Amino acid sequence: MEPKTAATLENLRAEMKFPDGHAMLNAGSLSPTPMPVLRAAETLRFEQATNTHEFYFNRADALLDAARAGLAAFLGGDAARLVLLPNVTWAINVAFASLAKRLTGAGGRRPVVLTTDLEYGSLQYALGQFADRFEREVVRVVDAGTWDEIVERFRGRIEGGQGGPVAAIYVSHVTSGLAWEMPVRALCRLARERGIVSVVDGAHAPGAVPLDAELLESCDAYGGNCHKWMMAPAGAGFLHVSDAFGPSLQPLVMSWGAKNRSLRGPGELIRSIENHGSYDRVPQMVIPDAIAFGRQVDEAGAAAHVEELRAYLVDRMTELREAMGTPWLAHRPGPGESAAVPMAAFTFPACGRKQFRDAMLRRNISCVVTRYREDEEIDDKVPDPAYDYFLRASTAWFNTRADVDRLIGAVPGVMKELGVGLSPSPSPD
Repeated sequence: MEPKTAATLENLRAEMKFPDGHAMLNAGSLSPTPMPVLRAAETLRFEQATNTHEFYFNRADALLDAARAGLAAFLGGDAARLVLLPNVTWAINVAFASLAKRLTGAGGRRPVVLTTDLEYGSLQYALGQFADRFEREVVRVVDAGTWDEIVERFRGRIEGGQGGPVAAIYVSHVTSGLAWEMPVRALCRLARERGIVSVVDGAHAPGAVPLDAELLESCDAYGGNCHKWMMAPAGAGFLHVSDAFGPSLQPLVMSWGAKNRSLRGPGELIRSIENHGSYDRVPQMVIPDAIAFGRQVDEAGAAAHVEELRAYLVDRMTELREAMGTPWLAHRPGPGESAAVPMAAFTFPACGRKQFRDAMLRRNISCVVTRYREDEEIDDKVPDPAYDYFLRASTAWFNTRADVDRLIGAVPGVMKELGVGLSPSPSPD
């Protein structure tokens, strides 16, 4: 038998199906699913739809156990403390709901959840609702500065003695709006040293930046998505918890396993969180297929390609900014800028975000406009000049320089179509 030829990025790109001529520069929201993973999902969905009883009662648990074990090995975590859920929003909501048992005040002061001003909008809203319900206080730390400065700001608030005692921290591993990697390892170690619960939103991290046992062991609850850089279908997310935090987990939906679960083993504790009625769990079952495909991508040299392409995007956008003579389109590097994050954000004038997406889609390009802070309900149509806006583009392994060139060529026309950024108004550089 002849040895199998190693895959190249070029032939692996053939497994990614896009509309003709489409430049997909938004894997940071939702990656296309590779055909081998899609075929595996379709096979299981056919079995689920045609041999329902056998699938649900005799096959599903084994498939999910295998997926949980495969994901735990990929992340460097513990399968016994890994909950498979539809997405990171669900996972972080479980963590917030489970904090109630752990947060106690002192001297009549309300306990504080310490977070940043860069968190994802919907989860800032969820945290606020949780805080109001359980009489907790949310305090945000402004995150300009270096990683060391960010950690010191958290330390100062924890040790400063002002306000209520800090009982938990909540922070993103990679921020959604600006694609900044945050110092989560140092922050989680700080929280552990002070007996503070740590919750990490890892929506953009798995498959993009390194995760390992040291990180997962240092935080109490780490939620993530598998439908972005890991390329699993939508509906695959997870929550990894510490030994100490695991018994505090509270299901968002009461179903089988939720009653008297303390009398059962750790596996049943996990299942009580996962089990919320009949729904399509095939995306979670094919996580091992996504991991296997991703391994081929890595072996074909994806990391070097992504780093080079991201640098090319920044250079081309800088050239465009200079050619247009605009104060906008400035790159916003993060406090601990990491080339491993396959996204970059550039200052952009306030605009209707839906109108921006639609204008780009008419040019057969997918990318988004984000905001620095998303602590209010987002209106996709009405721009709010009180917020800093950013064009965020992803540079996934399947993207090419031609995709970046398409985006650069489209930006001036989109700005003109939307009627923004044409006057020499100041930009938040």
